[in-house]
This record gives sequence, structure tokens and C-alpha cells, in this order.
Amino acid sequence: MIILGGNKQLEQLVTLQKLDDEVKELQETLALIPGQVEKSRQELETKKARLNRLNTEIEDLKKKRGQCEQDVKSENDHMLKAQQKLPSVKTNKEYSALLAEIDAIKEKISSIEDRELGIMEALDQKEAEIPEAKQEFEGHQKEFDEYKARKDAEAARVQGELDAANKKREDMAATLDPKLVSDYWKIFSRRDQVAVVAMKDGICQGCFQLIRPQVAIEVKSSDKLLHNCHSCHRFLYCEAEPAEDAESAVPK
Repeated sequence: MIILGGNKQLEQLVTLQKLDDEVKELQETLALIPGQVEKSRQELETKKARLNRLNTEIEDLKKKRGQCEQDVKSENDHMLKAQQKLPSVKTNKEYSALLAEIDAIKEKISSIEDRELGIMEALDQKEAEIPEAKQEFEGHQKEFDEYKARKDAEAARVQGELDAANKKREDMAATLDPKLVSDYWKIFSRRDQVAVVAMKDGICQGCFQLIRPQVAIEVKSSDKLLHNCHSCHRFLYCEAEPAEDAESAVPK
């Protein structure tokens, strides 16, 4: 890129702005990585939660089935005792009452067995889901581990590039007049981290306001003076068009 006017300080400011742009882009890239990893981790946790939920439901169903088995055993013991009393009863009324009790126990046992059957069917269904859930979780675990390793490597690389860009930026700033750097930073901090912008067709590319004609001429031709946009106060430069670049590169 060739800046019209040949102003060395302006060229340095443009370079400083480009370095700050690079630093900002690297910082933004670096800041995104933890969120990207966390999003993938949450997806993994969703798979893990499904598998854990299935295991918990299976354990709960097994406990309920075990309770049903105990209840059936208890009722069978109760019925056996009632049946053992039958030979010793002395009246028809007592005999009928005992038979009614035995029938009630049988109904209760049947109800418990029906409930146990429903539990076993639900248990079979849940256990059938385990292999798929386990495979899905383990597959995502492998994908997450690989993704995290790539993101950790990316973060290390970006951090290295960021450190290098910051160092270049500091070195560049050290070559400039301190007051000029101070002015640059004031504009930079107030104008969305953009203190130096191009002027194209007499328009500031920072705020898109029309530059005064005389100022626009001086931006293109001055090799000593620095000019600021009257609206946003950013430093202005004018980049040579491609045809002008080619012409300036031809030996005279």
C-alpha cells in the first residue's frame, strides 16, 4: 500500500492502526475459544446425563421389582398361614371368612405380579436403550477430547501471535512522538479502537462525512502535516489507486 503525500509519521500511524487491528482480531479469536470448548462440553454433558438418567431409572426399576418380589413372598406366607388354619376352624362362618381372606390374598398377589410384569417390561425397554446411549456418549467423548486438544493448540498459537503483535505494536509506538501517540490513543479509545482511516472520494471512511475540499487536497499532497476528520477527529490518509501504484513503480 502506498500513501499519497509520503508523510512518514502518517505511514507509521497507519502501520500502528493495522497492528492494533491485528491485536484486536487476535484477542477476539482468543476470547471465543473457551466458549466454543464449553459449548462442546455441554453437548457431551447432555449425552452423559442421558446415560446416567437411564442407569438411574434402571436401578430404580430393579428396586421396585425387588420390592414386588418381597411383597409376593410376604403375601404367599400370609396365604399359607391362612390355609393352614382351615382344618382347625369349627364353624361354617369362620370357614367362609377364612376362604374370603385367602381369595383376597390371591387377588393382591395377582395385582402385585401384574405390577411387577409392567416394571419388567419397562426395565427391558430401558436396558435396551443403554448400548446406544453408551456408544453415543463414548463417541462424543472422543470427539470432545480431540476438539479440545485442537482448541488448546489453537489458543496457544493465537496467544503466541498476539504476544508477537503486541511486541511489534509497542516497538512501533516507541518510534513515534509521545504526543502523537497520546493523541492517537485518545481517538482510539473514543472511536471504537479506530484512530486512523482512509479518505476515499473526499469522504472519511470512519464516519462517512464529507471532508472539506482544501483539507482533502492537503491529505493527498502534504508530506509533513497530519490531518484529522472535522467530524470524528480520526487521522486521515489517502491510499494511492492501483493505477497510481503501478505508475509510481515505473523507473523514471
